[in-house]
Amino acid sequence: MRIVFWQNCLSPHQLPYIAHLMDDERVDEVVVVADEAVSEARKNMGWNVGNYAGLERCGIVMHPNDDEIKALFSQRQEESWHLFSGIHGFPYLFHCLEISLAYNVKRGMITELPNTFAFGRKNGKPLWLHKLRFFLQDRNYAKHMDKVFAMGKKAVSYFQSVNNSWTVYPFMYCTQPLESTYGAFQ
Repeated sequence: MRIVFWQNCLSPHQLPYIAHLMDDERVDEVVVVADEAVSEARKNMGWNVGNYAGLERCGIVMHPNDDEIKALFSQRQEESWHLFSGIHGFPYLFHCLEISLAYNVKRGMITELPNTFAFGRKNGKPLWLHKLRFFLQDRNYAKHMDKVFAMGKKAVSYFQSVNNSWTVYPFMYCTQPLESTYGAFQ
């Protein structure tokens, strides 16, 4: 099986489990496609990609153009899973998802509960408004999604409620523990 991750950046939160997928005998190829390595905002927070054991066994593709995106979807279509993170938060990823609709691949979303809180501003949206947006906008691509990997019980319930044809899985990604972290608890 071939698994292709479509992400806004090479996320230190997700790289550890992505690299370990190559340890699964069912998986023979893992590719991470990212719009950028690390955004300036994340760099300013001290983020970096790091050196994750096993990541060298994965393919890394940075900001491919439309022809390169199409080539990624055309490879091994019957045995590929394409997993999208942040399709509404990042226009580039939504563009890649739209291109994917011309190909016979299996698709999934890795997602959190829709943003219902305001981060200190008055722009939070209640879940009913997200359901309305789904009905008006997202249903166009929903029939092309095979699985949803939702973070948290509320996210699982929400995504089950907006499309009953989706298989929704509780999902959590993780960071790689550092040896120095272990020492803090001894």
